[in-house]
Amino acid sequence: MPQIFTRAEAEMLLPQLAPPLRDLQVLWGELVDATTASAMLRQRMIGDGHIHFDEMTALTQRVEVKRQQVAELVSRIRAFGCELKDPRIGLIDFPSQMFGRVVYLCWRLGEPRISWWHDLDGGFQGRQPID
Repeated sequence: MPQIFTRAEAEMLLPQLAPPLRDLQVLWGELVDATTASAMLRQRMIGDGHIHFDEMTALTQRVEVKRQQVAELVSRIRAFGCELKDPRIGLIDFPSQMFGRVVYLCWRLGEPRISWWHDLDGGFQGRQPID
């Protein structure tokens, strides 16, 4: 059973969650860039018949390092008991109890406080104001 948060408990974690989420956004972008560059190089290698071994090795290593760094940050964030929903925008859900059922308190990096909730299957598009 996941940890159930009150709004106050979840909001107390926001200052601790914000720095690793910002770091994750940067790393996520770097991982996407490295993965895209690797795919483009593979395509070029197929198209021109040249072997770009050193470049491909460096890109492959870069992608792997970024994946490991992302995985470490995701683990750190999840250790707080929340659920990371979208690393690109820093979207976090906290399991909570409302209306006699479990719902998610929904917070996005940059929002001053937790002001939204949604059903477990509602997602970001189903967010509703708490107040």
